[in-house]
Amino acid sequence: MKYFKLIFDQLSQLNMRTMLLEACDWDEEKMEKALSQAAETSQELFESGGTNSWDQFKLIILQSLSIDFEPEVVEVMSKMIDQIVAAGVAPPSEKFEN
Repeated sequence: MKYFKLIFDQLSQLNMRTMLLEACDWDEEKMEKALSQAAETSQELFESGGTNSWDQFKLIILQSLSIDFEPEVVEVMSKMIDQIVAAGVAPPSEKFEN
């Protein structure tokens, strides 16, 4: 069962990455920029304590992305964040601790 979960997780990640690449019109540089921007924003949030819930965390990241990227890219990134939370990184309403 453990191997099935590992394979399923890898396929899910590949599926999300492909969806993001498609939303970026198959432009890998644009996709990497979106991922980097989301990572930088999340790092800033963790370091500053700028949010206290996963819902706020997601909202701030998506607002940041919506400035530079099309709604399709933001929508896929929203799904990616949901998938990370669903994978058990943290419950959606859990408070952040620094």
